[in-house]
Amino acid sequence: MPARVPMIEAYNNLLKLESFISATQQFEALVVYLASQGACLEQHGNIEQYLQTAGNELLRRLLQGHLDHRATHERPRQSVTGADGIRRTYCRQSVPRRLATVFGEVTVTRHAYQKRGHHSLYPMDQELNLSADKYSDGLRQRVAIESSKSSFDETVRSIAFNTGGAVPKRQSMQLVTKAAIDFEAFYQTRADQKESTSNLLVITTDAKGIVMHKEDLRETTKQAAAKQQHKLKSRLSPGEKANRKRMARVASVYTTPCFERTPEQIIRSNKAHNVKRPSITNKRIWASVERSSEQVIQEAMEEAIRRDPDQQRDWVVLVDGETSQLASIEAELKAQSLGATVIVDFIHVLEYLWKAATAFS
Repeated sequence: MPARVPMIEAYNNLLKLESFISATQQFEALVVYLASQGACLEQHGNIEQYLQTAGNELLRRLLQGHLDHRATHERPRQSVTGADGIRRTYCRQSVPRRLATVFGEVTVTRHAYQKRGHHSLYPMDQELNLSADKYSDGLRQRVAIESSKSSFDETVRSIAFNTGGAVPKRQSMQLVTKAAIDFEAFYQTRADQKESTSNLLVITTDAKGIVMHKEDLRETTKQAAAKQQHKLKSRLSPGEKANRKRMARVASVYTTPCFERTPEQIIRSNKAHNVKRPSITNKRIWASVERSSEQVIQEAMEEAIRRDPDQQRDWVVLVDGETSQLASIEAELKAQSLGATVIVDFIHVLEYLWKAATAFS
């Protein structure tokens, strides 16, 4: 391990680095304020809020200092050859670009290598793994996480409130689309990963109707929607969503230990019957409005085969009893010569029985 440098010596060395002077000034201002008489009269919530804002600015200046430090050490090259095989010999130095980060916006200064009639290349962009747009990996991650939990409007507000960055709504939607673009490729890289376990292998599928813009409806549904009259122009009123949906087929595959329960434990008539359930593992969920139900079910079976190619484990297929869904599952099991226990979800069956019971009331 490298020898530890005394704090005062490290601080003095920091002052010699021009790129970090601004960050050092911000840190000193933080310390001066926190030690001031005015700060000592503030409530902790005000101090906390001040540190969040001023601390973000400190981190932004540190990142900016690092980028500036790298820029000062970037040496011109004789040429740079791109993936197109074209050799670029003209070097244009100190070309800036903006980078929006979780701390705020910074500027990346780097060399551009050019040739007339061809796009420029920036070796520093590759070293930093920068995207073509201006958003950092950290901001992309925050947008992906927040948008999975709420609306895009709420995502925009959350990013602005919890970070030093800002991503407008349209750009948030674009970032989420880009984040999901390699979803299929990611799972293809795991194609040969067999699970070493004897636990149950569970496959479950369902369908969900999603309200769509008219231009995204299937042709038959689009024609039916065109004939409908609506009370409001801005949105659909309750009961007006018929002929405005496309069915998304959802599939999931996961592993879980065998868990035997009594009828009383399933119904949980009192607290004495509550039993802690085992945790499920290695759960994959995906959905599609583009692919047919048969295709998604086939993908689910292929995922299960990847995990248990010799079918040494007990397979369970959990469904809601929808007729075409059951037919597709049975056809796929037969086509792949697979054995599985098909279970119809009790809650869904109960709903059908309840509807039947009301016919006699």
